[in-house]
Amino acid sequence: FADVVLIYDICRYEHARHPDKKSAWCAAFNEEDLMVLEYYQELEYWHRNGYFYEINTKFACPLMENLVTTFEGDLSKEEGNVTMESSGLNETLSLEDQEPGYTPPEATFYFSHSEAVLPFLTLLGINKDDFALTHKNYEDAKARRYRVSKMGPFSANIGFLLMECDESPKDRVMAILQEKAIKLPQCDELACDWNTFKNIYEEEIQCPFDDICAEDGTPLRRTSLQSGSVEMTFNLVLTLICSALIIRA
Repeated sequence: FADVVLIYDICRYEHARHPDKKSAWCAAFNEEDLMVLEYYQELEYWHRNGYFYEINTKFACPLMENLVTTFEGDLSKEEGNVTMESSGLNETLSLEDQEPGYTPPEATFYFSHSEAVLPFLTLLGINKDDFALTHKNYEDAKARRYRVSKMGPFSANIGFLLMECDESPKDRVMAILQEKAIKLPQCDELACDWNTFKNIYEEEIQCPFDDICAEDGTPLRRTSLQSGSVEMTFNLVLTLICSALIIRA
């Protein structure tokens, strides 16, 4: 099987480099083979960077913390009687509440690898399915939203545009994935109200990184999707048992 995966890797890399040409290495597979192999590798990404473990949805929080401080400055510093920590990201905070004397940069760029991009997308809740990806539900997962080929291709990128608008809400933020604007989960509009955004990701902005990554001797907690997967399996078994009883009757 290792040889099959190697051939598949050569096939997809050559196709990425020359999309208008058909690689000889791809001749070994039909379309269904390619979809199965894509899912096979995607399961690893989903467990390591996706929605399998709860920690996967949290440990990229330094990026979220940096996002807000880049736009507003370090608001954890005391400003009269108001700080970000004591206010709980109070909705009255706006761009006018920036750190005194702070001028946001016109643009900030960071360069990394998919190992940073994918966990950050998981933290944001982007492309989260309503079910767990497992080796048993390939057919159901054909329509999945979590696709690394779309989320973390070559030159994958995610950006945030902070806008000051004439109409309320005046302060808005827009997420841009692979140069296309996307609506963030829990946001009502493509251009999300900045204070709503901060309330949605309040814990991630505060980023208790040491607590998140602390070793407490217990196994990593899985997300609620795993419980849902177990429940679906139980319901399926129960249905089959009931069907068998009906047939016997």
